[in-house]
Amino acid sequence: MIKKPESNLQKAIIAGSSMTGYLFTFGLISYMLSKKFDNNLYLIAGLILGAVLGLYEVFRQIKK
Repeated sequence: MIKKPESNLQKAIIAGSSMTGYLFTFGLISYMLSKKFDNNLYLIAGLILGAVLGLYEVFRQIKK
């Protein structure tokens, strides 16, 4: 059973690590796609998608 984060520091750590994780994951995947298909739009789209999903996760953590 997972406990809810109780302090603001725990919430900030969770939000920051999820934002970093989304950016890193989508950035890495989109980088590999952009190298494979020789098109930089994959990289830009992947980073934007990672940022949007990361910000959504930060917003969701703040609302708890």
